[in-house]
Amino acid sequence: MANGNIYRDTIQAASSRPTLSEVAQARPQRGQGAPFRCTSHKSAILDFLRERGPQGVLGSELYDSPDKFGRSPRNRISELRKEGFLISGEPRNGSDWQYVLIRDDAGVKPLADSPDWYERHVGHPRPGAQPIEQDDRFVLTSPELGR
Repeated sequence: MANGNIYRDTIQAASSRPTLSEVAQARPQRGQGAPFRCTSHKSAILDFLRERGPQGVLGSELYDSPDKFGRSPRNRISELRKEGFLISGEPRNGSDWQYVLIRDDAGVKPLADSPDWYERHVGHPRPGAQPIEQDDRFVLTSPELGR
C-alpha cells in the first residue's frame, strides 16, 4: 500500500496547495443579519400587524405586495420576533399562515380597536393623555323627562 494520496502526489504540486490563510481570505464576506433595505419592510409589516390587530395578517397578503413588504416577509417577521415582538403564527387554509401581533417589544398590547389613530398606529396612548374618568354627576336623560 502506498503512502499518501496518489492524486496529490502526482497531479498537485506542494506549492499549489492553498494555505489556511488563503482559504480564509477566499471565503465570501457575510453580513450580520438582514440588509439595511429590509428595515422599511419590517416597519411596513409591523404597521400592518398593528392595523389589523386581533384579526391578523395572512402570509399570502404579505407575499402579494413584494414592493411594500419585500420578497421574504417571513424572514422579516422572524427578525421582529428576535427584536422582542411577540407575534403568533398559525396555519390557515392548508398552505397559508396567519400572523397576529400579541405584544410589541416593550410588552404593550396593540390598541387596534382604539378610536384614536395615534393609539392604533403607535400601540400606546398619546403622551400626556389622561384617561377619561366616569363622572356620576353627569347623567344622560331623554328629552321627554325634561318637560
